[in-house]
Amino acid sequence: MSSLDLTRRQTLQLAASAAIVASPFGSALARIANALRSEESTTLAQAAPYVQPHLNWSAVELDEFLAQLSPDSLFSLKKALDLAKPTDTNSVLKGGTKDVQEIQAQLLWVSSNIMTYPFRDEKKIAYHELVKWVADDAGVDQWILDTQSTFVIERAYQERLFTSLWDTLNVKQREELLSKIEGNGTAIADKAAIASLSGSGALAALSITVYFAGFTFYTTMSVVICTVAGWFGVTLPFAAYATASSTVAFLSGPIGWAILAIAAAAGIALAHRANTRKTGAAICQLHFLKIASLRAGGKLSDDMFQALGDPIRRQLVGKWKWSATGRTIDFDLKGDGSFTCEDHPDSRPPFSEGYGFIHSGRGNWNVRAGKLTIAMTHLWTHAVWWKHDETWIDKQEIKNVSATQILLADDNRLRRE
Repeated sequence: MSSLDLTRRQTLQLAASAAIVASPFGSALARIANALRSEESTTLAQAAPYVQPHLNWSAVELDEFLAQLSPDSLFSLKKALDLAKPTDTNSVLKGGTKDVQEIQAQLLWVSSNIMTYPFRDEKKIAYHELVKWVADDAGVDQWILDTQSTFVIERAYQERLFTSLWDTLNVKQREELLSKIEGNGTAIADKAAIASLSGSGALAALSITVYFAGFTFYTTMSVVICTVAGWFGVTLPFAAYATASSTVAFLSGPIGWAILAIAAAAGIALAHRANTRKTGAAICQLHFLKIASLRAGGKLSDDMFQALGDPIRRQLVGKWKWSATGRTIDFDLKGDGSFTCEDHPDSRPPFSEGYGFIHSGRGNWNVRAGKLTIAMTHLWTHAVWWKHDETWIDKQEIKNVSATQILLADDNRLRRE
């Protein structure tokens, strides 16, 4: 990333501006735009070997990846970190390592508190721990945080972003968004039912569709971000409107800045504290640049996004309602195979019957050979957890999983909340 590289891009951009005046049909502008896009794709492709999606990133991997990025990519990171204004051009870049150092220093600042900042070094950012901290604050499943690579945790954080955006929309907007996601592709079944779900429920239901699998999740997110931005009056940069044919241009654009702008306009609490919001925007930006690099370098495969060693079917994680004789139980199935539940008896049994009115419980669940088991291990009564072994669902065959329900043998059903 020499000053010569920056000068060449500025020259091309000035030529593009002149082409707008010189060519009413835009043919010269199109050629220059293609040259810019081709140059950016080439630089991103060179960064692909430094993504290392199966590692827990340390300061070394972060530094190596940043050093490979083009001026435009560094500019997008500076926007995400509020080092550049939305209206700035990349002429504000300082060139090469100076921009990298400024990004690292700002990332350290927004992820530190005033007491610890003086004792930390921007060249020694524990990036994996940083990602875990932000993802945990956003509600990413603990099993993912404890067992997966930085790349997979980043992906899980992007999914939490989707649920946050979804929860700001009304049912009509959700249905419209689903229609936009479909485009000319495969229809999404049960759109009305999915639109009635919370963000977590909708994500779980959509995760089994082609639109949320592997790489296509990112093209779907381009539609989501652009659509939601329009509804909340956020004007995005040109790159954010890139179509599927120029996905790399979208992925390397200022996604982190767009996320912050949309969150501010929609009143979304992406995280509980201001510094995690800005850190999260930078993490989103870095993740999209990783995806763009892998895509440009031809090294992207859908299995990169899968949680390794996951013993359960992902689409079952989430909140479900199950009705049995005399009671309704609300389950929250976790990704690590545990669950919590709230038991709502149709009538309260006499207190003398033992534990009396059950308020809540916890236990374990699993899927083995296509059969579901949900077994309680403890229940909460009065002020303490008591050991209490009770199997709610015992190795029942899973007949079907849809957007809104799990159908078990004997017409037994769990309905998604």
